[in-house]
Amino acid sequence: MAAIQEYKCPCCGGAIVFDSAAQKMKCPYCDTKFEMETLVSYDSELKNDQKDDMKWQTSSGSE
Repeated sequence: MAAIQEYKCPCCGGAIVFDSAAQKMKCPYCDTKFEMETLVSYDSELKNDQKDDMKWQTSSGSE
């Protein structure tokens, strides 16, 4: 049995559904349409995204 893949809209964060009339994925909240390949590309980029290595610096002493 295949796993169900769920995508969120990169524009507004809403759940994307398949629009059979347009034959594309569509966000019902902001009406943005996506090709399936575009969503798969976004998904793979997010999975490969590295965490930021932020180091906070504070100044000590008075100015």
